[in-house]
Amino acid sequence: AISFLDKCPEKRDRATQAARLGFAISLSVEMAQFFLPFRFPSIVDLLTNTTGAAIGGFIPVAVTNRLTGFGIRDFVSNRFSTARIAIWTAVGLLYFAGWIAVSVYWVNQVNFTNWDDNYTLSIGNEATENRLWRGDIRDLYIFDSAFSGETVRHFFRTREVNETPLIALDFQRMTVESLPSAGWQLHFSDSLKFTESGLRLNGGWLTGDAKMQNLMPSLRQSNTFTIVVRLDSMPLNQHGPARILSFA
Repeated sequence: AISFLDKCPEKRDRATQAARLGFAISLSVEMAQFFLPFRFPSIVDLLTNTTGAAIGGFIPVAVTNRLTGFGIRDFVSNRFSTARIAIWTAVGLLYFAGWIAVSVYWVNQVNFTNWDDNYTLSIGNEATENRLWRGDIRDLYIFDSAFSGETVRHFFRTREVNETPLIALDFQRMTVESLPSAGWQLHFSDSLKFTESGLRLNGGWLTGDAKMQNLMPSLRQSNTFTIVVRLDSMPLNQHGPARILSFA
């Protein structure tokens, strides 16, 4: 990229040329995803990559205008003073330190305030119906608290938890006929059956539209959750992304 930008006749052309190059490369990648399994092109990715390329082309122009006499070719050929190397190093470190600080801030701001109450709680697939999972689910519990290490160890020893779950499903004690009355919608019910291992999903899945209305207020209040699930994937050589449980 440095060599390409250095060949631009005018410095002011670099941002434009970089944006064009970024757009062309990103467009090629997005178009290629039409032919890849479980991959989908995204206009957002295209715009984001093009914007990033334009910014990447603009930054060298803005910096070199302040460093009189500096050229990218000088940097590549090592004809560069120690002071300017120090300046560029400091700029790079500040850049990465800034992104690290922003990333840490974003992680600490994670909460449930923007989760949709009307989102479908799905078991065995995504709500978009393109993340199918195959396997057996014995039981599933969702709690509005974060289990401590001791609570987890106690569960593995006794299979008991001294807390009340928001969602409790023991598929070893349920039947296909009992699911609709419990508020669950069956998709491709012929691919759902109960075995000694629980509910077997082999092309079908469950959704519970009303479940989120009870789940989300509690999660917003606690801002934590724990999922306890026992399952077996079937078969082990499943391809592509899959959703065992989805509620956000």
